[in-house]
Amino acid sequence: MRRLIVAAFIVAGCSNDFDPASYLAPGSLRVVGVIAEPAEAEPGATTTLTVVTPELPATPTYEWTVCTQPPPPGSSSVDPLCLEADMGTFLEPVAGSGPSAMVTMPADASAMTLGVPDATGGLYVPVRIRATMNGERLDTVYGLRLSLPGLEPTNHNPTIASVSLVEEPLDASPMSVIELSADPNAPTPVAVGSEPTLRLTLTPDSFEVYPQLGGTPPNTTITMTTEEPRFFWYADAGLFSEDTTGAAQPDTRLQLDDAKHHPPRAGDRIHVIVVVRDERGGTAAAHRYLLVQ
Repeated sequence: MRRLIVAAFIVAGCSNDFDPASYLAPGSLRVVGVIAEPAEAEPGATTTLTVVTPELPATPTYEWTVCTQPPPPGSSSVDPLCLEADMGTFLEPVAGSGPSAMVTMPADASAMTLGVPDATGGLYVPVRIRATMNGERLDTVYGLRLSLPGLEPTNHNPTIASVSLVEEPLDASPMSVIELSADPNAPTPVAVGSEPTLRLTLTPDSFEVYPQLGGTPPNTTITMTTEEPRFFWYADAGLFSEDTTGAAQPDTRLQLDDAKHHPPRAGDRIHVIVVVRDERGGTAAAHRYLLVQ
């Protein structure tokens, strides 16, 4: 089986009858994010890319490939050959078969080779990550941002300050907030059939200022804008009231009483993943664990 995810455009949605994108089906091969450290790279510079996955029943193998095929003229879209081709001089294999790889930005990467910048001025090189597990194959395409020192401020990954459980009542003073456990062997207890409120906060330096492009040539405008990272929530049980939140509205409720969306039983452990993405490709992720009692 072959599936494709374009990492920069993972969209979470749900309906009453089907599992939402935020549901982590046990045993299913899934990539919910890719983190580059540093978040962007100059031509010829190297960054470490790491996939974010749920717990899996077997260890996948990963094939990492940089695609230097230019986007279609006048576009910043990924050329279909980057997704479909298995051979070609535009495909540059990256050493390693694990969940992390050291990826080098092509030395000739520039505005001439990477197409039209996005609204943040970003130019991106596609990196294809092919995961294989028990006969299942999943392709993820991640856009590695080209660093342009002197032309725009360097982007950094956001930093997660806390992922917490906010206890009822939510308007209590002082509010009771408990940091969620990052240890799968010591999960944070929650009541069966409850709707725990979860909250993510970032450090102040996660909100960087950058020049945002507006209008169309020759009437392009530049506005200094503060990043507004979004928080994408995932879990292997229950249903989120909001599967995408942000700094303005950081809370979501994990509904453990919805009969249509995999309600857990007493004694079950829940794996929660939250992935943070800013507008310029910066990414962070946290794994947390709950125990239903």
